[in-house]
Amino acid sequence: MRKKKHEEHENAERWLISYADFITLLFAFFVVMYATSSVNQGKLRAVADAINSAFNPFVTLSSTNIRLTEARIGTEMFDIDIKRYIKIQETVEVMDAGKKTITVSRDRRGLIIRVADTLVFETGRAEILPQHGPMLDKIAELLAEIPNQVHVEGHTDNVPIRTPQFPSNWELSANRAATIVRYFVEQRSLDPRRFSVGGNGEFRPIASNNTPEGQAKNRRVDIVVLQTPKPLPAEGASENSGEESHDPSAVPSPGPGATVDDPLVHVVSP
Repeated sequence: MRKKKHEEHENAERWLISYADFITLLFAFFVVMYATSSVNQGKLRAVADAINSAFNPFVTLSSTNIRLTEARIGTEMFDIDIKRYIKIQETVEVMDAGKKTITVSRDRRGLIIRVADTLVFETGRAEILPQHGPMLDKIAELLAEIPNQVHVEGHTDNVPIRTPQFPSNWELSANRAATIVRYFVEQRSLDPRRFSVGGNGEFRPIASNNTPEGQAKNRRVDIVVLQTPKPLPAEGASENSGEESHDPSAVPSPGPGATVDDPLVHVVSP
């Protein structure tokens, strides 16, 4: 005889499995939402900075650490903590008094203390105005605390100048930068080996030269604390020592934006 098949009873509670999965996922979602909403912003930023510094030796300015280089000069390293950066900002803000004629910023080269030309010079001249010496003294005090090399570069607007002393804006911008460096070295006794001078003329504008306001912004001196310090030469060391050749014929011609070596100044080509 044929055996009777047992009838399979449909499980009416199978929906509970899907429902339980849904409730579990919903619970997990709200837990994540709560955790995200109550995250410690300081710790999150610190973690982000740590990850960034691990993959990039040149870390951007942050609220926890401003590390601009892994290189060293002797036993010192340019590692600006937030307290020092705040000090620089506060010092500059006090000097500026809300006029926005001296600012602190940064780019891929390092920290930039940007000074409007009217704070230091008369129009078309490269002599430091005596009343603005104290402002340069305070900047020198900031630079004295940082071991890195400093590149001081002058900039002008596009108004041409033709005088016996300054045939073009190249000479005016370079001489202004050199004057400030001489002040730092001769008046504030900073190490001259740390400094280099550049004159960019009107070819590195930060604003349009079509308006008087834009021209005023372009007439400036940038004091750039370089983010990649190089070891300073030893006192009395010969510049020709070492294996590097200094034959001018062996020096490759600079490309666009390269620095052209000159016995007196470093002029950056447009």
